[in-house]
Amino acid sequence: MSFKQIIPFIAAFFLLIACGGKNNRPIKESVSAFMHENSNVVAFGSIDYDAILNKAEYKKIPKFGKILESEFARLGNSLNTESPVYVVMEGPFDSNGNPMTTYAFVDVKNQDSLVERIGAAGMFVEEDGDMKFTSNEDVAIGTNGNLAVVVIQEKEYDAKAVLSDVFKKVRGDVSEGKTNELLNTKGDFVINAHLENLYGTSNTSLENLDASKKESIKKMTQGSFVQTTMNFEKGQLAIRTKNFFAPELKKRMFLKKDPSAKVISNLGTGKVRVGIAANVDVLKVEKLMDDFAPELKRNFLSGSSEVALAAMMLGDNPLTNLLSGVAGLAVVGDPNVMMGFIPDVSFNVGIGKKGRPLFELWASEKGGDRFKYTITDTDLKGGSPNAGAGSTSLTIPACGKDFGKFGITGFVDLEGLDIESFGLPRAYKAANIVKNITFKMDNDGGEFIIRSTNPSQNILKQVIDLYVKDIEKTISNLVI
Repeated sequence: MSFKQIIPFIAAFFLLIACGGKNNRPIKESVSAFMHENSNVVAFGSIDYDAILNKAEYKKIPKFGKILESEFARLGNSLNTESPVYVVMEGPFDSNGNPMTTYAFVDVKNQDSLVERIGAAGMFVEEDGDMKFTSNEDVAIGTNGNLAVVVIQEKEYDAKAVLSDVFKKVRGDVSEGKTNELLNTKGDFVINAHLENLYGTSNTSLENLDASKKESIKKMTQGSFVQTTMNFEKGQLAIRTKNFFAPELKKRMFLKKDPSAKVISNLGTGKVRVGIAANVDVLKVEKLMDDFAPELKRNFLSGSSEVALAAMMLGDNPLTNLLSGVAGLAVVGDPNVMMGFIPDVSFNVGIGKKGRPLFELWASEKGGDRFKYTITDTDLKGGSPNAGAGSTSLTIPACGKDFGKFGITGFVDLEGLDIESFGLPRAYKAANIVKNITFKMDNDGGEFIIRSTNPSQNILKQVIDLYVKDIEKTISNLVI
């Protein structure tokens, strides 16, 4: 669908949602009922656009605020703007990562007919009982009472039949248990991945496993979900995940914790600007590969003559014998624009019980003079020649307080750097207000946080103000 086609179609949607009908069930119940016993639902969630708009303080945007306020006020006459938009995706996903079907559910406030205005917008509205609908290529929109539904499919389909089926399902029994609990989660953006249905609708190599392995996967994924929320908060953008796994899947999880963050002691000296660390149970990873991805492991171990020889030398569980599962990387010092962005790095790779001879062999063949390093029975430690020069200890910034303590951790410390001097494209101008970025993950979930230089104001407002000022500056510099 072209951009020119999308504009009138979007306009028609906001007109159509004001049309009448008979369905008056609360929207959350309608969505819950639609998902009830629907084994094709692979993901579901919500977008709280009212909260997002308020955090953006859109009414205060210079020159645009009044226009936006008027438009959203008009929208509020048709929509219940205090209700989130709920999104449901059905599998399988195609090779490009697109779901088979995506549904958006919107709470309608005004049921007065605006069909004539829809016609004026160039869209043809059809009726089927209490349902009014319109469609164009891969998008269809229908309304019935206080509910409007948008359907997107990557193929041709009968819009009337699909929408009729949706409005039939939303009148059924609601979902129970974890599905309903996750649907109630609040956030600016919320998405819940339904692992059981993801596996059930998948068209991957897992289908080639024998019956016992397939049954094991079913037990691991049954009732298992991954929830991701994204919130614009004061001074930060926060993306958080929570894992709700079946006991069989929990047992398979391979991320480890280390409260002492031992990896830090193996990363040399210097002021760390960027750090990445991992602490993994390699035996569990290798067991997962043996059970559910044996072809992947075979391809890896036979990828080259060197790797194949190493696998023979390491015996059973070659990956476990080669690697301990602990690793870390640190970018030290301050990046210098004039020096061409070449960073100094320090690194550490934990060595397994039988790995030292192979590490020594590979280091002698490939190490050259690009890095300085030492190899012991337990670790490969090294870095670029100038890493940590002039320093006697490793300095981790405050934002790196969790570095090395969880299964996967990392940070990027931008405090005190002159980001403007890097000459980033305008699209990345928001980097100018970023103080630091941190992430961590364990078997229960994780978080990815972008913190701004102003902790007292919502980060979305800060970004909007930044780009508005940039636009105003550009306009003022135009020569007429």
